[in-house]
Amino acid sequence: MEGQTVELGGEKSLLPESAESRTIRSLIEKPSRLLRAPFVLLLLLLPHSLVSHEGVFAPASSVSFTLRAEHSNYKAGEPVVVNYKIRNIISRPLFVPQEWSAQCPPKPHIFVWLRDPSGKKLASGYGGDCFPSSQPKTVAERMRREATLLKSMQSFEGRVVVNTSLFGPLMPGPYRVEAFLSGWELEEFDKSQRSELVAMAHPFVSGKTTALTRVTITF
Repeated sequence: MEGQTVELGGEKSLLPESAESRTIRSLIEKPSRLLRAPFVLLLLLLPHSLVSHEGVFAPASSVSFTLRAEHSNYKAGEPVVVNYKIRNIISRPLFVPQEWSAQCPPKPHIFVWLRDPSGKKLASGYGGDCFPSSQPKTVAERMRREATLLKSMQSFEGRVVVNTSLFGPLMPGPYRVEAFLSGWELEEFDKSQRSELVAMAHPFVSGKTTALTRVTITF
């Protein structure tokens, strides 16, 4: 039989506990146990991206990156026009990069080059004018300029023009058109900036992936 301890004249005495007392004690203790359960459940249901800053990034394998030349044959000296497609192949939305970053100076997230029949890489440099005053003041503003949100299986397309005249006279033959897609890296952002990324609610592509297609250069 359960009992309760009471003090009589400064001495403790164990008396039998009534059914009414047990009911009252149960009602007092039970809420604390019940309140703990929803709190634990809430922690389990929180998205990983809200618990860990690292969870704001998704690997480059989360997207497919493909190239397609507008024509299969180009005359030597003609610009080679290449279309690219980025597709979200995972089950949740994510941010993918546009061709250029919004930083000053800008850096390419997507870069295309040629490889001649001997295997030599033919790539131009990149750069451009920018004004520090036009640089985004916050990470959220930067990402609104250089990121695109894709739902699952949605795609984003663009085109790049390769100026082959920069490489001098090209020998005729088959050429590989190669490209990389480069996302964002954790090290680019400090702690407060990562918090801004987390607030955008969806992961950002991180790492690098490549793609290729082929064209023929003729006289």
